[in-house]
Amino acid sequence: MALRAVVFDFDGLVVDTESLILRAWQEEYERHGVEFPVEAWVRANVGTTREESDAYIDELDELERLLGAPVDRDAVQERRSQRRRELMEDARAEPGVRDWVDAATRDGLRLAVASSSARWWVEENLARVGLADRFDHLSCADEVGAAKPDPAVYRAALEALGVAASEAVALEDSPPGVRAAKGAGLFCVAVPSEVTMALDFSEADLVADSLATFTLDDLRACMPGRP
Repeated sequence: MALRAVVFDFDGLVVDTESLILRAWQEEYERHGVEFPVEAWVRANVGTTREESDAYIDELDELERLLGAPVDRDAVQERRSQRRRELMEDARAEPGVRDWVDAATRDGLRLAVASSSARWWVEENLARVGLADRFDHLSCADEVGAAKPDPAVYRAALEALGVAASEAVALEDSPPGVRAAKGAGLFCVAVPSEVTMALDFSEADLVADSLATFTLDDLRACMPGRP
């Protein structure tokens, strides 16, 4: 069956928001003289949400645990949020993303985003990197009622695009995202980010180093029967 659609994850795949969120938390922990639990945070939080994760780490609870004392939670959140906003000002689309969007558009493929983030976050940051008008549909967890690894965001994207799962490919940067895509029946290419590269992507159909070096034509060559 012919390839008719490409569905992109957002955080870490289209824009490297994850490393900026992580950096803001690291700096706040350093301010208190303790080390942020990077590996545990990535495994528990990236690609999913508190409700969907079995090992979610609450950053404020963890900070107080490490300090052995309460903190001014409002002040911590305000500093951290402000720092994240500052870092996001310089955010750019990840290498290769524009090429993929251009190639897919040229070939008449439908395009969507399937994200565990809220719609306002996806819209705001797509606009920031100049891609707001390039996708036919945005499927976000706050609207479908479930985040990855639940496949709901992918199923909603397929329905909105009017394509079957066998006619679409998912591009993902996290194991929960891969599980969501596969759960919805899509062929899934994992593109690990700097934050997720140490995680297990064995459930993906393919693993690519970067969308800058793995093209849409490369994908087609790896998908027999999908011209």
